[in-house]
Amino acid sequence: MGWFDNLFIDEAEQARIRDVEAQINALNRRQREKGIITEQDERERLARNQATSLDSILANPQYSVSGGFSSGMKEGADNIRGFVGGIGESVLVTTLRIIPWWVWVAAAAYGLMILWPYLPKPKR
Repeated sequence: MGWFDNLFIDEAEQARIRDVEAQINALNRRQREKGIITEQDERERLARNQATSLDSILANPQYSVSGGFSSGMKEGADNIRGFVGGIGESVLVTTLRIIPWWVWVAAAAYGLMILWPYLPKPKR
């Protein structure tokens, strides 16, 4: 749970909600012990209570401010990475396509000619 959630649901309210959730689970346990509900009913109720508990709701980006903020930041970063990577890739591909192949071969030969004196020579 992030600090954003504390802006909208204060800690006293969160504690009260968790206390009510614990009371509901204890009530279900007592009903199971008395035979009012079956073990399967108790499992279904526990699963439903866990799915709608405060912690699971605050962890869900669809409902939580901090979860939504985190997923939005990740989505925005992915968009920026994709945009910048797309620009870099398109510039590189365009440059390689515009310049003819024989110019690349001539540039490589010229670079090799310039660097030849600096390349290490094999020892005899």
